Amino acid sequence: MTAYTCTVSDRWRDVQKSKTTGRARTLPATQCCPERSRYRAQVIEKGPDGRRTHSAGCHASKAAADEACRAFIAKQEHEASIPWELQAPTVPNALAAYLDERATSQEGVPINPVYREQLNRLAAFAKKHGVEDMSDPAFSVKLGNAIANHTRPDGKPASPKTKHAMRVLFRALAELALDLQWISFDPLARWKKRRNKGHKVASDDGHSTAQRRAYTLPEIRRMVGDDAAWMDDGAYRRTLAAVDAHGGNQKLAAQALGVAESTVSHRLKMGCKGRDEWRLFALIGLCTGMRAEEVQHLRWRHIDLGKRTVQLALNHPGNKTQRERYIKLCPDLVAALLANPRQDGDSVFSPSIRGLNKSDRSVKFRAFVKRHGVDPVYWPLHALRHSFASLATALRGYEPAVMAMGGWSDNRTFRTYAADSWIYTDDVRAEGWPQFDAEAPLLYLTSTPPAQGQTATG
Repeated sequence: MTAYTCTVSDRWRDVQKSKTTGRARTLPATQCCPERSRYRAQVIEKGPDGRRTHSAGCHASKAAADEACRAFIAKQEHEASIPWELQAPTVPNALAAYLDERATSQEGVPINPVYREQLNRLAAFAKKHGVEDMSDPAFSVKLGNAIANHTRPDGKPASPKTKHAMRVLFRALAELALDLQWISFDPLARWKKRRNKGHKVASDDGHSTAQRRAYTLPEIRRMVGDDAAWMDDGAYRRTLAAVDAHGGNQKLAAQALGVAESTVSHRLKMGCKGRDEWRLFALIGLCTGMRAEEVQHLRWRHIDLGKRTVQLALNHPGNKTQRERYIKLCPDLVAALLANPRQDGDSVFSPSIRGLNKSDRSVKFRAFVKRHGVDPVYWPLHALRHSFASLATALRGYEPAVMAMGGWSDNRTFRTYAADSWIYTDDVRAEGWPQFDAEAPLLYLTSTPPAQGQTATG
């Protein structure tokens, strides 16, 4: 049951009170509002979902303010008596129906005031931009443009998070209006289409498509082949010119180039055809299933090339399993690690990779992938982990062992990663790859599988 209470305040007396007696006193004439708006009328609504205060305007007399309150209450009661099915398909009516539905479903529990304020701002937004009528054929277009151009009170563009929240609320209102049969179709149905985050691959018939989040075997071999091991000499030439310009001072040259001093010394040591460290980065991720952050902070003390193992400590950056992991290395990866010159210190990678944050790391790897003619999937760096899981599954690897190797603790999550195993099945079968064994993995990414009847060595 909803109850209404009228309050009329005298703005000439009730705005300011005496600090000593606490009584209202008349304001000086210079501080008074105009006489035509002396009395403020407000209506307090108490319902099952909480208390709300409505403004009935400001008036010249107390009688006029009382009359405005009574008119407002009569209007509210009249609208409440109209069944929802007969309401006009507008955003304010949909909001009222939405609040009524929430109050009924929550059995008297008050609605969060913050959430109510969000809904009130939504109604004000719709009124301001003239997008209240849901039956308007151009409702979705007008609303989309209004949200896209929405700004904060300070004039700056609203954040993507705010715009997304507005779209979600408007979609809920449109669905409710459709359920109440105010409208014959959902005007915001097209907003529900999710962005395709996968990578489409045409099937043999050229029509159906399937999403994938892993690299194909030819793409992998382009990324980790011998041609990908060397980077362009442009960085070396720029570094050499900067060092010459600063009289051989590598520190000043590093400041001029905007890189670390150790990066300058590394480039000079590697020569004009330095090794591209992203190739080794990709190979480690593809052969071990390690996360990008785990690979980035890998150190030589974690690697035992004699036993062909990598030991990740409990507190290793990126290790989400909260336990130590021992990962066996395949021969291709061991050969790549032996051929890779060690950096200054214990780190496997130079500061140009080790010092990157998550965003820059993804950008750099995407550039590496494109540089070698590979069309990057939605998450180019994370796709290495998807590729490992899918390839091990295509080779009929024992699932618990593969999960322990890559650091998966939930088999449902692992099967999501391994969903693209179908893209490897035909290739590995044609090349005669052996079954995947986590204790002695054989992944022929940079080498050729042995002929039938022979055994792999090394």
